[in-house]
Amino acid sequence: KYFIKDGSRLGVLYNGVNFDKFIRSTELLDESKTLFNKMELQKFSATFVTVAQLRVEKRHIDIIKAAAKLKSNGHNFGYLFVGAGEIEFENQLKQIAIDYGVGDDFYFIGQVSDPRAYLITANAFLLASESETFSNAALEAMAFSLPCIMTNVGGASEMVESGVNGYLFRPHDSEDLCRKIIQYSQADKAKLSNNAYKIANDKFGYGRMV
Repeated sequence: KYFIKDGSRLGVLYNGVNFDKFIRSTELLDESKTLFNKMELQKFSATFVTVAQLRVEKRHIDIIKAAAKLKSNGHNFGYLFVGAGEIEFENQLKQIAIDYGVGDDFYFIGQVSDPRAYLITANAFLLASESETFSNAALEAMAFSLPCIMTNVGGASEMVESGVNGYLFRPHDSEDLCRKIIQYSQADKAKLSNNAYKIANDKFGYGRMV
């Protein structure tokens, strides 16, 4: 987002979303179906997608810890990590997932030029960053009607209203993340999805940026 001064007024100009790019076209749906079947995501009750570079500050480790606790409590979720990083760090994360008993629940997709098919393959968007300015990836997920579960840092609270279009959790707190994922799993998901799209369109659509 940007701060714009107009005379004596100071306003905020957000990163906008071009909704023309976020239409579930036949081509995109076909690609998503192929991914869904290839990864056998039907075995999960829900799948979460994270679009972020594999870096320490993005706190993928908190998602892995939360996944392990959720699995031990009988929940069956899948997780897509879209984004690349240092191969050594990626291998560390993969080993941590294995050590926590959730190695088969995580898919390390790597860097992709267009993450849209992965977004619509998932049920919700997940971001555990310890710091963030204003997540474009979250906005793009909302444009596809994905509820967002995010750390309450940076501009997250301007995008997500807890219980309305997603949930906010404390950074570095995998226990709180667990609680929010459970809340999501028990919520009216159609309502969350509809609200995610509406808020993205009403507040962050290109028409609002002009």
